[in-house]
Amino acid sequence: MDADGTYTVALTDNSGPDRYPTWSSDGQQIAFVAYDGNDSEIYRMTSDGTGRRRVTDNSGGDTEPRWSPDGRKIAFRGRKGTDFEIYKISPNGSNRVRVTDSAEDISTLDWRVRPKN
Repeated sequence: MDADGTYTVALTDNSGPDRYPTWSSDGQQIAFVAYDGNDSEIYRMTSDGTGRRRVTDNSGGDTEPRWSPDGRKIAFRGRKGTDFEIYKISPNGSNRVRVTDSAEDISTLDWRVRPKN
């Protein structure tokens, strides 16, 4: 897409909705959520829409991906039972780690460093 909003190009063509696109810091990849009718999973693709790869694969549903500043991890909200927790995973789908363990839904996700009190 040009800066004035013209010449848009569809990067996906799925039967279900694709949501929450987020660019890697180097601008080479996009992580996003695709819904296949059963649940939502995190995918990634190159910035031109090619090379689509599934990152997560579980029955709980994953959403709101965020690239780490160095591009080595993707954080996301994943369903654990009835609650959402924060996870991080390598872009190739390996090394999924739960970061939070809360009885309440986690609703905000970012990679900013917060000072310790």
